[in-house]
Amino acid sequence: FLIILLNVTLYDDLRLLIFLLPFYSLIPALGFIYLIDNFSKNFYGKLLLLISIILFGLFFDRFLKLTPYQYDYSNYFKIRFSDTKNEYQHDFWGTSYKELIKKTLKNEKFLNSNYTISNCGGDLFQIQSEFIKNEKIRKNRNVKFIKTTSASKAEYIIMINRLGNGKFKKEKCFDYFKGEDIFSVERLGVKYSVLRKIN
Repeated sequence: FLIILLNVTLYDDLRLLIFLLPFYSLIPALGFIYLIDNFSKNFYGKLLLLISIILFGLFFDRFLKLTPYQYDYSNYFKIRFSDTKNEYQHDFWGTSYKELIKKTLKNEKFLNSNYTISNCGGDLFQIQSEFIKNEKIRKNRNVKFIKTTSASKAEYIIMINRLGNGKFKKEKCFDYFKGEDIFSVERLGVKYSVLRKIN
């Protein structure tokens, strides 16, 4: 209510308010304790406890399927998680880059041939450090990293579906850089990060 009343500008969605979650978790915890304490006293208590367990089971199922990207949880106002793909930035921290680069480096082509790579969203230094962990990449020095500002000059781009800034404020990485997806990291029908060959 304060955000609406004071017309606060939020960036990166509600990430700035995550610190409030522990406080809000106290309310359902107290309600759950009440239901357990009053389980044997009446029918409505049993019914509410059963409904709570079913709803918690739905939450927990989605929570497990998003592993290890649980920070991207979305409630069931969208029944299918894949329907949230254009609603917000799913992997704003770029944590799926590690899994994406592991997939990439299992492919011999990316271990032995020369190519250039850049990024859109996330941190290029993070991408470089994941590539350099591989002994063959360190030895061959076959990957050249291109700054984000010159990303369109690279052969490949690693990206999250990040919103742009400045004059590209309304564009998303996945839409801006056209090409063929080579590898991707997905959960429940949502792409978190992509290695794409740029057209």
